[in-house]
Amino acid sequence: VRIQGGSSITGGTVGSTLVIEGYGAASSGTNYGLNIKDSGTAISSLGGNVALKGVGGTGSSSGNHGVFLEASTTTSAGGAGSLSIVAVPGTGGVGLSTVGGSVVSTTGTGNISIATDSASLAGSVSSPGRTVSVAPLTAGKNIDIGSTSDAIANTLALSQTELNTITASTLNIGDANTATTNASANITRPGGTTTNVTAAAINLNGNTITGGTVNLILTGRSLISVEQPAGTSNTSGMTKSFGSVVVGSTADLVFTVKNPGSGNLTGLDITIDGTNAAEFTKYPEQTSASIPLVAGRYYYVEVLHKEGTGGDNVSLYWQTPTNSTRVIIPGSVLARWQDCSPSVVLRTNLQGAFVTTNNLMRDNLRSSSLIPATEPFTGLGFTHAGGGGGETVSPATLAVTVPTNVPTAEA
Repeated sequence: VRIQGGSSITGGTVGSTLVIEGYGAASSGTNYGLNIKDSGTAISSLGGNVALKGVGGTGSSSGNHGVFLEASTTTSAGGAGSLSIVAVPGTGGVGLSTVGGSVVSTTGTGNISIATDSASLAGSVSSPGRTVSVAPLTAGKNIDIGSTSDAIANTLALSQTELNTITASTLNIGDANTATTNASANITRPGGTTTNVTAAAINLNGNTITGGTVNLILTGRSLISVEQPAGTSNTSGMTKSFGSVVVGSTADLVFTVKNPGSGNLTGLDITIDGTNAAEFTKYPEQTSASIPLVAGRYYYVEVLHKEGTGGDNVSLYWQTPTNSTRVIIPGSVLARWQDCSPSVVLRTNLQGAFVTTNNLMRDNLRSSSLIPATEPFTGLGFTHAGGGGGETVSPATLAVTVPTNVPTAEA
């Protein structure tokens, strides 16, 4: 599908969706799935959603992009409408290609979502005050933040220059289906914005993502190890929280922390002034005493890292009674921290009417039908403070025979 010549297509109002789909051919020419070209050509809506989909062709020519937006074209959704782009690369092309001077935007309260396994972004992607989401189209694909190459296998690459084309209050990179996100360069986002990076595994590789609020959201179980590689930078007083360590077998473990900082693991508290990346014995207080841990229990761990001078690094190791080799606590035993509401279980042991010969509470009152089925105090003329009175219990309830060796009340 090609829309050109300054023409325009306008979608409807709230509740409607303007859908434009295109599929490239298999001829010898360039076969875009969906191509919007020529100055003044515009796709828009009056408050409804706009959905673009393009699948690049399989012809012999290179550059068979799924969706190709050329200079001086506009694709937008107005009012409450959101804009989505699904782009599948063809032979020698990328999924989504935007040329400088092209505009993809929402002009009201809608968001923008882009799903593609590869992209070359030079035009503007703008959703002021709203959210732009960019993620691979295919589950299990990777993302590389900072790479300038679109030729990395199975990877959606987003360079700093490409990320600079995106204007939004919140930028979502990746989703629950993204496998691994790697950072191959330092990335800076505008102040006052939020950047959410979501994947099963995230490797910063010594690089940083700065500007505004940055959230690294891990969706897998075997996630990260308790380590910050040497040479990465921190701001003074930064907290690196790693969640909980899940112990697989009961053992007395020895922990070693290696960095300028401190480690705390349920009673373990180690503080040192600074070590190099492979230095385990500079300070005696680097290594804990033997700490007994119970299999299956969760032990919260965090490292507080305050930057001084020189190279930065932080790692937390453990040693088992049967292996003196220090091993960085691996991601396979880590669980993400979950901020849960307090949960309290109250257990009350009832006293009296206890038979020591069988460790059971006597059941004589119930079995002899001496427990009243109706609350008796109202009939005796008592006034209940705060209301109530006359409550009843079903005879069927009192007819149930249950073990009374562990009488409890739980809340």
